[in-house]
Amino acid sequence: MFSQSDVTYPEPTGDLTADALASPTGTTTHWLFDPYTGEWKVFQTYSSDEWNLDLLDIRIVDGQYYVVDRTTGTLYTVDPTTGEKREITNQLPTADRNDYSAHYWVAAKLNDWLVFDDLVL
Repeated sequence: MFSQSDVTYPEPTGDLTADALASPTGTTTHWLFDPYTGEWKVFQTYSSDEWNLDLLDIRIVDGQYYVVDRTTGTLYTVDPTTGEKREITNQLPTADRNDYSAHYWVAAKLNDWLVFDDLVL
């Protein structure tokens, strides 16, 4: 998977706290690439109109595309062939829109258990 971002950050105001908490606007697109055919395919696009792009944690583990939306506390997978989303849980700790203190990265899969980096319970 390749990631392409077309995001804009607000102009600095001189207030370090406000500037650090400013959310970007624009889109982030994830592309799939087939090295055998050279084909590129848009897989998922996330827009700041619908998402806080800084609060999405996306990882591929064992061939599975995992998305954690820290705003809603939702973990789901996306099927690379159909694009179908399958919710695993909506019970993860939520984060305030301006809380960038942790990332909920799926780091590994151990049997049927998911291993997270940085998940604070």
